[in-house]
Amino acid sequence: MQTQQDNQPQVGTIPNPVKSFPYDERLSSMEMSQLWLLYLAYDANKYCYNYYYAKTQDPEMKSLFVDALNNVQPQLDAISNLFNTVRFPIPHGFKDKDVNINAKRLFSDGLMLMHLRKQTKFGLIEFGHALSLVTRPDVKEFINSGLIQQQNLLNKIDEVLEKKGIYIKPPYTIVPDRVSYVKDKGDFYGGLFGKNRPINILELSYMFENLMIKDIAHALLLGFSQVAEDVEVKKCFQKGIEVVRKIRERGSKYLKEENLTLPVTLDSEVTDSKEAPFSDRLMVFDKLRVVNLSVIAIGFAMASSSRKDIIVSYYDDMREVQNYGKMLLDLYLEKGWMEGIPLVADRDEIIGLSH
Repeated sequence: MQTQQDNQPQVGTIPNPVKSFPYDERLSSMEMSQLWLLYLAYDANKYCYNYYYAKTQDPEMKSLFVDALNNVQPQLDAISNLFNTVRFPIPHGFKDKDVNINAKRLFSDGLMLMHLRKQTKFGLIEFGHALSLVTRPDVKEFINSGLIQQQNLLNKIDEVLEKKGIYIKPPYTIVPDRVSYVKDKGDFYGGLFGKNRPINILELSYMFENLMIKDIAHALLLGFSQVAEDVEVKKCFQKGIEVVRKIRERGSKYLKEENLTLPVTLDSEVTDSKEAPFSDRLMVFDKLRVVNLSVIAIGFAMASSSRKDIIVSYYDDMREVQNYGKMLLDLYLEKGWMEGIPLVADRDEIIGLSH
């Protein structure tokens, strides 16, 4: 793909959280794994945000992609510096050929910003999880810095979405007038058939969040399926649309039963363009990350739900999402696109006894 660097935002200088560290201080396996994952994720984000910046028309929304890009490159540089302290090979990631910023506009400003919000929210999860796994002081400082950057960006995104009237608000419900205790275990768990108690606010929160994730995923899959160049990739995205539609219908049923608001569908925010802004590899990688986010979100939802029918529904969702993730990963592997995940030492091979 041909790229053009004109009119790109100037990446600001964010203080590098990485300090000089003795070369004999090793990175733990947890630190290597989290830094490796973050590098690939944010390298992909960099190319995605460059295209979004080029195509966004609203000045306030455009400024958020400047902020996102101002975060991404320093984060990649910081991770590279950390890897260099132990001579860990820098992942190849993605290249200029994986984006065409001159391609026609594929998504509306609002959908591109919703995608940025999803990626930023995922970043909060990634950095937050990594924070509990790392111990080396310079790595911990970098993770803390990244976490703060993601929080600040998410707050700015929400402010703009609210101002533009496109923020997807969760349903409101009644405020209880007193504290109550569960008296009937059977009523609390409910059954697979027949009438059950109303859903509680925990069940509602995670159910709505999962529907929001699926609505964004559905719109992105629709756009990606229009522009994918490889027939197998196109079919894989079409399968994803089917999976998301089925999960969305299953989850929407519970909100409809309670006469609660559903998230607004975003399919109309996809243009009719057939010109690919991203390589097939970058688009499949993005969908693999969405699968990871979906598995996390479904896991939280399942753990926070008590009604049997809702839990069974999440089991079905989890199975279908993981099966689709396997389909994406198989395709990614078959195309030779996946960088190998670093392995632990094969002691038998080192000793000379293996294979």
